[in-house]
Amino acid sequence: MRSPIGNPFRPGGFLAIGVGLLLVGAIALAGYFLGDFQPPLAESETQCAQSPETIEPTLPWRFQTDPGDVGVVNRWFDVGFDDSEWNESPPGEAWRPEYVGVAWYRATFTLPAEWGIAYLGVAQVDDKAELWVDGARLDWDPASGDASQIIQLAAGQTLQLAFRIVNNGGPGGIKQPVKIARTPWAALPPESYVRWLAAEHPEWPMPGWTRNGYYAWTFTGLPGLENRALFGADGAVAPWPAAPNVSLLVYDPASGALAIPKPTFSLVDKSLPIPQAAWEAAGLSFNSTLFRAPGSDAIRLQVTMSNGADNAINERVLAVIRPLGFNPSLRPTYAAGFDRDGRLWLNGQPFMQASPLPAQYGVGTLAEVLEATQTGSIPNAQNLPCAPAGDAAALMAFDVRLQPGEGLDLSLSFPADPGAPFPMGDAKAGLREAREAWREAIGAPSIVIPDQEIVNAYQTSIGYLLLALSPNGPRPGPLEHAKVWVRDAAFVGEALLAAGHGARVESYLPALFAHQAADGRIPAIIGRDGPEPVDEWDAQGQAIFLVAAIYRYERDLSFLKEWEPRVKGAAEFLRKLRAQTQNDPTETRGLLPPSRSAEDLGPADWHHYWDDFWGVAGLSEAAFIERQLGHTDDANWMSAEADALREAIRASITSVMGPEPDYIPGAPEEIKSSAMARGTSVSLFPVEVLPKEDPLVTRSFATYYDKWIAPSDGGYVHIWGQWWPYGGLGLARDYLRLGQQTIVHQILAWTLSHQTLPGTYAWAEQVSPTHGGISGGDMPHAWAASAYATLIREMLVMRQGEKLELFAGVPASWLAAGKVVGVKAAPTEFGILTALVESDIDTGRPDWEGMLTLKIEGSARPSEGFGWKLPRTPSSIDGPPGVEIRDGRLVVPSDGGVVKLRYGIRR
Repeated sequence: MRSPIGNPFRPGGFLAIGVGLLLVGAIALAGYFLGDFQPPLAESETQCAQSPETIEPTLPWRFQTDPGDVGVVNRWFDVGFDDSEWNESPPGEAWRPEYVGVAWYRATFTLPAEWGIAYLGVAQVDDKAELWVDGARLDWDPASGDASQIIQLAAGQTLQLAFRIVNNGGPGGIKQPVKIARTPWAALPPESYVRWLAAEHPEWPMPGWTRNGYYAWTFTGLPGLENRALFGADGAVAPWPAAPNVSLLVYDPASGALAIPKPTFSLVDKSLPIPQAAWEAAGLSFNSTLFRAPGSDAIRLQVTMSNGADNAINERVLAVIRPLGFNPSLRPTYAAGFDRDGRLWLNGQPFMQASPLPAQYGVGTLAEVLEATQTGSIPNAQNLPCAPAGDAAALMAFDVRLQPGEGLDLSLSFPADPGAPFPMGDAKAGLREAREAWREAIGAPSIVIPDQEIVNAYQTSIGYLLLALSPNGPRPGPLEHAKVWVRDAAFVGEALLAAGHGARVESYLPALFAHQAADGRIPAIIGRDGPEPVDEWDAQGQAIFLVAAIYRYERDLSFLKEWEPRVKGAAEFLRKLRAQTQNDPTETRGLLPPSRSAEDLGPADWHHYWDDFWGVAGLSEAAFIERQLGHTDDANWMSAEADALREAIRASITSVMGPEPDYIPGAPEEIKSSAMARGTSVSLFPVEVLPKEDPLVTRSFATYYDKWIAPSDGGYVHIWGQWWPYGGLGLARDYLRLGQQTIVHQILAWTLSHQTLPGTYAWAEQVSPTHGGISGGDMPHAWAASAYATLIREMLVMRQGEKLELFAGVPASWLAAGKVVGVKAAPTEFGILTALVESDIDTGRPDWEGMLTLKIEGSARPSEGFGWKLPRTPSSIDGPPGVEIRDGRLVVPSDGGVVKLRYGIRR
């Protein structure tokens, strides 16, 4: 179907649009009366999807490890080889327990004669594979990991298959089921089929994940609303996480070339979570902004195209709608079609409308649509009622004609939630409203730092945390992690409390305790349908900590009285857990039992020290809560239990590592992996479980730095050799407490220069050192955002017992003349604080000539006052009574005031 598109910026443009609208109206009226236009069918998977024609082995799959690598010599691939003594184990999952070496799979299939051709699908081979069919070795050598292979077979015969797999380390095997099917799409899992298509057609515009390359995304929306819209690294967008994505391409009719965006990203006002992308193609400049408009139930991509060349431009802009996710996934789309108004419906629901209308539009399978992009053409069909593979796609074409200096706006609008009607409203007004809504939600920055990028990233991180909130608590990410972990809720809660969003944190606390069992156990993970049945003992301490943190900021005893029974139950459950190991050997005696723990730290049958540190933290914080309420007896047993668990940790470490351990490992069962650093990071934050002055602590963190941070110049290397940004930021908080400011800034610099989606301050849970994109988990990772926000805040002010430590992370370069550093109207555990230091110091002079003026104001009254480890001792000090310098530290009484620190001698 065609509909005209004009350019209002060129002579006659408005007339062209007017005539075009009349023509569109006439065509639409004719369609209604003549019956040419039918609404897209409301097909669904159950209505449309056909059972794929696949066959199962004649006999069960046989599996055998080959540690001596004798299988080839002994011809385990022969048709007549007797494998009856082998185990029955089909491919489809990684080998458990992890096995390093060679192993074999064998199976026999009878192929239906009526098929004519059959397809064998193999996906996710780790690390290497060989295949024999009827005893003959195929010329087939798939790459490691996500490589997807389809092998064509002649039907109508019985075939014997033998796979030889080599695993060089980590989880190995054939990690997806091996299928023989009548069609290629049925022979592989959906995402693997897409990878195969991408490999077969390298010219097609496909996401980076389909070719094992770089991919990343960020999200936007509004606080308190369930769905978030996504913006991908390739410029594609999706109105909600499970939606197909939409990408703009440029086809040049003159050259026949297709330009694929290579955008650079930024944020509205440099820090609001409203992403923008800019790119150029065929002389056109594109600037796109993705946002959710308040009150209009609309997600909009507002695109401005402009001609900066000296000549007129005549290009075709394509909007391709692909049934693909931003992570490795298919977004099943079984029906696609355009209605009378040129609006796109997917799976019988409204999906997208464009303003102005496209010149042409059509639908087809993913392969058909992507092939059409190569010639700038459009599939003939306007309605695809049934795509059994779930791969229905669509294409719109906009013919853009611009004179030099002219521009054109294109707006793509989506319902903000699946199944909602097509949105109305003005896109530009919606963007203004979204901007104001986010400014109000985040609030003015409470931190003052000379480096504006650090401040921008802080503000954005708070925005991401507000976006991450669901009624149950913060979700770590929009795609993989649509559930709530108690540990994330604790870390995110700490960051939001310090940013002045305590009410939001308190609002999700009931959901964390909603499923607490009669024995006091708190489930660690809460999904849409309730808690998941997994053992992760850290959740007890994390939930208790969050209650204590809320109280410290609010100082509301009625709040503590309400939650004390829940806290006491969780503490009693920790005591019951410890009772299970009282008769264990010294290595595990008195520790918490094995658990899944933080899932990246190792198997569920290990005793992870991470759990134990959180156990001590929870018991200590529970004792604090009981003392606030005057419950001395309960506070005493909780403190005693915390001390006993702390001593059990020390005894375990000594038993495993020797009388003078070089470092604290991750668990008694494993002492060499990077889990040592991640697992021990919570020994100092958020509760000081081990004294930071302890030589074992200082030796441990020195080892962690040398092993896992220094080799990447500030990036934390964790399991599978990947970067883990949130892990590095968490360790930076520990180094801050240890006074290792240089390491803190090294990690901070690495983090800012390694944004997973540069320009958006979005970090993934796991990052590939190979291409710098996401390699596991989700993003923007809420834990990373909270770790960043907490680190920056604590570099300026952090609680140390009953005092507030100032400027622990402030380098000398931030104290040069004319600069101001500190916090303004910042919530703390002792009240609201403004603490600013102004400088007229000439830091280039050896004697640092000049003065630092520190002003401490507000309601914060820590009983032990304020402290600052000065970068160098001043020649004189002037301030309120009680101000002094003690062992190189400035000590200011709890009333604060103005303190002047003079350096050098003025001439």
